[in-house]
Amino acid sequence: KILREDRTGLWQEINPASTPEDYPEVTRRYQTLYYDHGASPENQTYAYALLPDVTPEETQDRSQDPDYKIIRNNSNVQAISVPRLSISAANFWDEGSITSSPGHFDNMEVSGPASVMVEQDTNKLNIAVSDPTRTQEVLTVKLDQKMSSVIQSDDSVTVTQLSPNIEIKIEVGGSSGKTHSLTLSQANGGGGKTSR
Repeated sequence: KILREDRTGLWQEINPASTPEDYPEVTRRYQTLYYDHGASPENQTYAYALLPDVTPEETQDRSQDPDYKIIRNNSNVQAISVPRLSISAANFWDEGSITSSPGHFDNMEVSGPASVMVEQDTNKLNIAVSDPTRTQEVLTVKLDQKMSSVIQSDDSVTVTQLSPNIEIKIEVGGSSGKTHSLTLSQANGGGGKTSR
């Protein structure tokens, strides 16, 4: 279904720290595409892909052979991987863990609500984490992978362990949902450092 409507609101309705003086009421026209699940659906799921700048023929082809894999789609986590891009992404609504194919989210675990993206690039692992709830002080992420060193990390990120698995502590308090990132390396011969 499609719904087009004008909506009016204050930023303060979703961010109590803001004020109407700083962010006055705004009215904008929105278009919503949605699937009507009925009045009281139970244990129902759905999944869709946004395909900007794609022809109807390409959309049909993609529907027959999607280039992504749904890892998990339940009330606690939505997670996908895109093998051709070596990227996996997950939105956790609470603490939890998932298991996926080797090389991405093997036994990934988070300590609370989090959005996590992992990109594997030859001998590097790029990781991005945020707290979309903006309510936590610290998030812990664990990945069942082994790396040898930290190439780069934001000041808010502490890598507490690189082997036999990766453990990361992210100070998300006061960051307003900002993404915190790091890049790890897998060098031949092992070794590595634990770094901030």
